[in-house]
Amino acid sequence: KGFDCRRKSFLGPIGTFVAPEVLKQGACTNSIAATEEICAVLQYDFELKPGEEKRFDIIIGHGDKKTRAKVFRNIKKEADVDREFNKVQAYVKSIEEKVIISTPDTTFNNLVNVWLKNQLVQVSRWQRGFLYGYRDILQDARGLATIESALSKNAILLALKYQYKKGNAVRQFMLNGKLDERDYKD
Repeated sequence: KGFDCRRKSFLGPIGTFVAPEVLKQGACTNSIAATEEICAVLQYDFELKPGEEKRFDIIIGHGDKKTRAKVFRNIKKEADVDREFNKVQAYVKSIEEKVIISTPDTTFNNLVNVWLKNQLVQVSRWQRGFLYGYRDILQDARGLATIESALSKNAILLALKYQYKKGNAVRQFMLNGKLDERDYKD
């Protein structure tokens, strides 16, 4: 029925996560966010009888029409969702099992062994989905080299497409062909 991606639209000027403005208004605002603080809110209306339970699954991602069609062609029932979710969980675990550190600080261990790895993989896939900074791509590739070599290789090959014969490169590019060819000032 509705959605919100802009945190300010969801919370309102004085709302909180305990009492967001959207709940008071009764409907999401269908806000889109880009560089401001974001959130992911989906609104669905359904009724439950006392003691009744219902399951509904939400698939979140991005991709072109062909990619979306392929994903939804393989997901028709709950067992399909469970199978795909288990694949994602196995992939995440495989990332977390690569290059493990062990220090006396368990919080630091968790940061490096779980959070930073997953953050890097997700940023390289989602945030770089539309606008690519040449150096950003190569920084992703460097970080990904030990935990996801295929993504690292793809990032390097993509960046090299935008490097000139004399060695310099575009500042930013979009996959639709737009380039930012200003010289670097740093």
